Amino acid sequence: MTLAMKLMAPLLLTVAGAALAGPPKPDHPCYGVADCKTQGSQADFSACIKANKDLADSDAACASFRQDKDAWLKEHGFASVTDLFES
Repeated sequence: MTLAMKLMAPLLLTVAGAALAGPPKPDHPCYGVADCKTQGSQADFSACIKANKDLADSDAACASFRQDKDAWLKEHGFASVTDLFES
C-alpha cells in the first residue's frame, strides 16, 4: 500500500460512513423539525430539514446546530455529525 493510500484511508472511511448513515437519533438537535425524523438516511433527513427551513430556524437547538455544527458538536460531546445518526 502506498503512502498516499494509507493517508487517504481514514478520509475515505469517514466519507463512506456518512454516506451510509441511517435515520437520525433522538439526540439530533433537529429531530423534532416537521416529520423529518421519519427519513431513512442522513441525506434524506438533511433534505427534509432544508425543505422545512422556517421550522428549523424557529427551533433554537436546531438553529444553533445549523449555524455552527462544529461548535455545537464540541459543546455537546459529539465527535462528528454521523454520531447523530443510526449506523
